[in-house]
Amino acid sequence: MSLRPDQVQALADYDAAIRAGARSPIIVAATGFGKTHTAASRMADVVSSGGRVWFLAHLHELLEDTSERLAAAGVRHGWLWGNRRPDPTAACQLVSVATAARRLDELGPRPDLVIIDEVHRATASSYQRVLDAMERPQVMGLTGTPLRTDGRPMRAGGFDALIRTPDTIDLVRAGHLSQLRAWSWPEPSVLARIRMRGGDFDQLAAGHAMCDRAILGDALQHWEERCRVAGSIRPTAVFTSSVEQAHETAEHWRRAGFRAVAVAADTPAAERRDALVRMRSGDLDVLVSADLYIAGLDLPDLGCVLCLRKTDSLIVWLQMVGRGLRKSNTWSDCYLLDHVGNCRRPGLGDPLARRMHMWSLDEGRLRDVMPPMRVCEKCYSAAMVGNRCLDCGHIRQTQHKIRDVVLLPGDLVEFRLGQEERRRQRDDAERERQQRFFAQRREEARCKTLSDWIALGEARGYPNPTGWARVRYGHRQRRKSATRARVVVPGSGGNGAGQ
Repeated sequence: MSLRPDQVQALADYDAAIRAGARSPIIVAATGFGKTHTAASRMADVVSSGGRVWFLAHLHELLEDTSERLAAAGVRHGWLWGNRRPDPTAACQLVSVATAARRLDELGPRPDLVIIDEVHRATASSYQRVLDAMERPQVMGLTGTPLRTDGRPMRAGGFDALIRTPDTIDLVRAGHLSQLRAWSWPEPSVLARIRMRGGDFDQLAAGHAMCDRAILGDALQHWEERCRVAGSIRPTAVFTSSVEQAHETAEHWRRAGFRAVAVAADTPAAERRDALVRMRSGDLDVLVSADLYIAGLDLPDLGCVLCLRKTDSLIVWLQMVGRGLRKSNTWSDCYLLDHVGNCRRPGLGDPLARRMHMWSLDEGRLRDVMPPMRVCEKCYSAAMVGNRCLDCGHIRQTQHKIRDVVLLPGDLVEFRLGQEERRRQRDDAERERQQRFFAQRREEARCKTLSDWIALGEARGYPNPTGWARVRYGHRQRRKSATRARVVVPGSGGNGAGQ
């Protein structure tokens, strides 16, 4: 199996980390880097050298994609997933984590290497139980975003090294990924009242609000203007917040005469497989998914990503956009149509921004907040260089703010702020509020004991810092007791000390 130089280097860095004493390094690579292909190459090497290897994943689409790559390379492999007939004699096994967690007594011989796809999920208890049952073998983690929405660091799952690869923008410039063109509209007013839940916006409430026919009609109009050109249609992946919104969106596209299908986690596996086959063969124009295919969707000829899901999760944002960045034989670039203003949200920003240096095993969230993307106020394109839009040529007029004006003695000036200036001031105020919010969250993340919380309350000038600290500390302890993953000391085996 041929690999690019950057993929070869990733495996070499992984081997160097193992020689240095690490047991569970994570290879962090952007969506479209070819993590599955790289992993399949290592699996073939392990099998050819007489070893045993597992590929562990949570979606059957990921397992089937890996199976196709192994079959093409002539690597015999077995399955531990659902009702598929197992083949315990095969040195290579494709394993569903849900199935393995239910069948801990049927896992067979201990593997020499376990490759975990989407490894940012692996601090969950189901993954930890499977690894404990296998007596903590050597692990290779694969992910594009080593973060979790609950803020738990990756080291809590027993991972002890990070292997960094080129950033997304480097892969684009090298010609390995498609160019990205983005448009972003202000989020619909109905989304402004959506509250946070579980580290992200309440997706059920957001999905219900986005089912409004006027909102869907606006998204359809903009999609047609950009993706239906000269009789050809860009195959599009649409991401929604809820199952209800997914079906409503697909029905809206079908009523307009387009071929659209909605899939979700509860969609039967045969229907999900059929949707992917139809999408790859060109028999579908739009594939709408609700909390599905954000990871594991491999459609090289995808020409557009339509984002109808409001999110505050950098993981979800990068994974959604990354679905369309794979190199296509039909389209020279990928369109990103952001109808919920994710591009404008501090903390998300440009999906091609350099983030590889920010990842950490000990930080559950990024320390630096990315600025929002600059969007043309006339055509809503994100192709802004300075004050000029590269798409429509519009030049943003900069206006002097009151604080920038110097009044000389005797001058009398009347200032009337226009609508654009008031909007800009509101954006500045919201950006400052977001920055204060993230700064407070980082301060609270450093609090480990009740004394730390009391000191923080006193530093902030709260009238009752002790009472506030007791409430926050108690909440933190209850959450940890419910969700904490056991930390395994490397080299201690499956019955190692836990914290």
